[in-house]
Amino acid sequence: MIGLDTNVLVRYITQDDPAQAAKAAALLESLTAAEPGFISLVVTAELAWVLERNYRLGRGPLAAVVERLLQTETLRVQNDTEVFAAMLELRHGHADFADALIAALARGAGCRHTATFVCAGLKPYRGRKGDASVLARAWGIAGRLSVPAVPTATTPIM
Repeated sequence: MIGLDTNVLVRYITQDDPAQAAKAAALLESLTAAEPGFISLVVTAELAWVLERNYRLGRGPLAAVVERLLQTETLRVQNDTEVFAAMLELRHGHADFADALIAALARGAGCRHTATFVCAGLKPYRGRKGDASVLARAWGIAGRLSVPAVPTATTPIM
């Protein structure tokens, strides 16, 4: 197995540097089921961030990139079940990829909820401290992830 860094995947996907894109293509196309490429969680999250922020990829196209990585037989994506769940949340507009991945990983680990200041791509609530009904509506996403695991919710930190 060969570990793949974010920059190799970015060059392959964007084809924005012809020399590096050719080298990335040669490497990725040389991978086999017996000698696959490994994509860590850090690389997956960083790739999503770079494609969204630097290349202005929207949620749908970004979800398609993540899905393609998961479907490629010569690639092994770390925690593929959780990455798949995060991709679905991204595709359906429920969260950005990183937030959805954090929630899916916590859920897979058996966490009851994920404590956060920001949830599901929503702006933090700026109302009165302790306004539980508004916070619950603004930040509650219990049960929306598609990973079969212990139910979870996202809980803001005050």
